[in-house]
Amino acid sequence: MMAWHDGWLADAALRIGGLVLLGLVVPGGRWDGALVRAGDVLAYPVSALLFVGASAGVALLLWGGRLWAPVTLSARWESRGD
Repeated sequence: MMAWHDGWLADAALRIGGLVLLGLVVPGGRWDGALVRAGDVLAYPVSALLFVGASAGVALLLWGGRLWAPVTLSARWESRGD
């Protein structure tokens, strides 16, 4: 059975979602800049949320469904079962 993120439609939707998220971050950044200039303490949590949103948007845009691809670890990082 194929995972939900393996299809081309899900991949396209995730990438479009990343674009939408980045599109929401731009006006938020302008608003946050106004908060910083005004010296409002609300600027700090807004900046953190914008950073997380921009990071998630770029990750979705660049990798899409491959974000959930399995990662192989070297033997050094695997559990030894001691």
